Amino acid sequence: MSRTIELPDELYRNLERTAREGGLTPEGWIAATLAGNSRSMENRPLYESLQDLLGVIDSAEEPRSSRARTPLDELIAAKLESQGLRRP
Repeated sequence: MSRTIELPDELYRNLERTAREGGLTPEGWIAATLAGNSRSMENRPLYESLQDLLGVIDSAEEPRSSRARTPLDELIAAKLESQGLRRP
């Protein structure tokens, strides 16, 4: 089944340009964008979960083992485990 959506020319040109920059067709870009909005937090790529976060890790300092794990810590650890890496 297919549907037709009418878009103003300028909007379609922007859609086409944005899709092309991502290596997609307009149809593919719309599908990927809509699919991205429906993903749960656990199914999102790690880079998307971290994209708005900034921070620095000082590897010269000893890690604080008494620190409680945060939800972000758990998300990162789960992602690493799914890639075959183990928690320390």
